[in-house]
Amino acid sequence: TGTTGLDVQVLNSGTVSAQTGTLRLGGGGTHTGTLTATNSAVLQLGNGTHNLNAGAATGTGTVQLTSGTVNVTAPYTMTNFNMTSGTLTGSGTLTVTGTHMLTAGSMTGSGQTLLQGNGTISSLNLDDDRVVQIAGTTAWTGTTSQRIWFNAVTSTGNGGSLAVTATGVFDIQADALMDYWQGTAGQFSNAGTIRKTVGTGTTGLDVQVLNSGTVSVQTGTLRLGGGGTHTGSFGTTGSGV
Repeated sequence: TGTTGLDVQVLNSGTVSAQTGTLRLGGGGTHTGTLTATNSAVLQLGNGTHNLNAGAATGTGTVQLTSGTVNVTAPYTMTNFNMTSGTLTGSGTLTVTGTHMLTAGSMTGSGQTLLQGNGTISSLNLDDDRVVQIAGTTAWTGTTSQRIWFNAVTSTGNGGSLAVTATGVFDIQADALMDYWQGTAGQFSNAGTIRKTVGTGTTGLDVQVLNSGTVSVQTGTLRLGGGGTHTGSFGTTGSGV
């Protein structure tokens, strides 16, 4: 039930299966086969660069990025995904069909991250044209020190983008901030629902907001501080502003 560390480069064209405890791949590697975490097991990707060139990560357990870099070069699917640090990059689309928990780290590169299930975001850097799509329900549980940043790190890049699809819900459960500190700010687009349900203080969306869906403030104050274009609806209930 503890941790087993494979802290050398792993080249997997077959199957790597974590069925209990934690299996750490701590030396980077290249994967064209299957990664599996079953039951409550954790398959941990840490240190080095892990190239996901083909295959998928399956099972009811969790794939966890704790450090290093995961480079998605082709369409790749995971069931449950946690990110506590490190960098997710690449030109491919990572689709998470189950739960997600993003507490820290960066997403960059020209690819996309599609979050189809339910989960949470505390803090995240969205850099250099990375697009994160929310198609399920994602709760934002950050603080003023745990922001969602939209940055342009390279000279040719723009800040990343967060997009709530027509089926998506972005549930704000904190008095937190979206902001940028470098380059051209990215965009927060909404075709579904943005709602603030927790926190009596102010939540600042200080990036450009493009709203064609619904923005609902049910408590506290929601500040749109970066401009934007709005063809959708706005609503407040209770003490919301």
